[in-house]
Amino acid sequence: MIEVLLVLAILSIFISSGIFLALKYKELSTSISRTSEIEAVMKLVENHLRHNSRLRDLIGNDDIDDFMISLKSNLNEHYLPLSGFDSFEISSLSYDGVQGYSDLYRFTVAIMDKATNKEVMGYVFISSL
Repeated sequence: MIEVLLVLAILSIFISSGIFLALKYKELSTSISRTSEIEAVMKLVENHLRHNSRLRDLIGNDDIDDFMISLKSNLNEHYLPLSGFDSFEISSLSYDGVQGYSDLYRFTVAIMDKATNKEVMGYVFISSL
């Protein structure tokens, strides 16, 4: 009788550890998937900023602040949702000049993942040349 109980106890340990490992794998898999999506959104926004000729023309101009507000709004309302990234939004978009380089600007992009409530900062360097 004791042998049967011992075998059942060992079997239950194997089953419970297997369930634990399966749940942990699912959690890690979901985390990696969200990280990949955040990187894809950052790359999408980075490419949009780099290839925006109007933004490049307005760098160093007084009208750039209004354009940055409309750009952020356009990215959040149209560009990201149409690209399939509904659960992400640009929470802030700012720029400043790089010291020592008169034609180089650093754009700081904060992307909020609404599903996990995490914010990721990214930087895009753009030359006005």
